[in-house]
Amino acid sequence: MTSLGQLRPAQNGASIEARNLSLETPLGVPFRNLNLSIPPGSYVAVTGNHGSGKTPFLLTLAGRMKPTGGTLFVGGLQLPQNHRKVARKAGMALFSGLNDIEWNLTCRLIMKAELEIWGKPHRNSDVEAYLRAWDLEEIIDKKVKKLTQLDYDRFGIALAMVNDPDLLVVDDIERQLDAHDSRRIADELRKIAHEKGKTVIVAVTEPASAGDSDFTIELEWSEEDGI
Repeated sequence: MTSLGQLRPAQNGASIEARNLSLETPLGVPFRNLNLSIPPGSYVAVTGNHGSGKTPFLLTLAGRMKPTGGTLFVGGLQLPQNHRKVARKAGMALFSGLNDIEWNLTCRLIMKAELEIWGKPHRNSDVEAYLRAWDLEEIIDKKVKKLTQLDYDRFGIALAMVNDPDLLVVDDIERQLDAHDSRRIADELRKIAHEKGKTVIVAVTEPASAGDSDFTIELEWSEEDGI
């Protein structure tokens, strides 16, 4: 089920259009027959209990999982046919077990490597300037294992934005954070959508944790039709 909030104009970002979008897995049906029309530059909250299918839904939008039914266009590209192109323009943050950050390295080394991977300037001064722009200059030479959970999450989002993606998907901003810090993350993600013109989709268990979203998508995992 989707609900529409107030939309804000944006020139960039990825539009998302889905008709009867479904995903069936051996464990059940994370979502079925979803109809979506999300303009570029929107801030979207995906809500549901733990295990309700939020993560598979985000991975599908980002070109990492293949839908089993319906049609899906992200940024004008149809999925799953163009999943590689979509994946290159989709940033992913905070997906436990998928893009965890190496705990024994410093933030400087990790960010330097990420900038280099994407062909960005990656001298020490470039790393410092990038993290300063994200208000993360205090963690530059800290090892990841020394970060607070809030700084870890904010650093993960900054990493996901290195390639200037049109779409940013963020999983579980509530993990190990209190309500205040979850709301801070949500506010920063909303700014990325509305000020940078990116389409940002965040998964939360409690709708209030997502703040003031333009859209809310509610998911409820079904095991009745497991295959």
